[in-house]
Amino acid sequence: LAAVSTTWLWTFGIALLLARVLHASGLGGSAGYSFGRFAGAALTFVVLLAMAALGIWRFVAAAMPAG
Repeated sequence: LAAVSTTWLWTFGIALLLARVLHASGLGGSAGYSFGRFAGAALTFVVLLAMAALGIWRFVAAAMPAG
């Protein structure tokens, strides 16, 4: 993600921060299931998968021969 535009980095960073805050707020309630805990964990994994997919896509695109 070193050569990705700053817009993507900010978007990923804000989404990841929101996910972690949701998860933490969900842990503050009762034991067991809570929406904040689930949504925060799910959003964290989605953001991590999106960042990984972008990194892999950029690597594959750079490795393809031109033309």
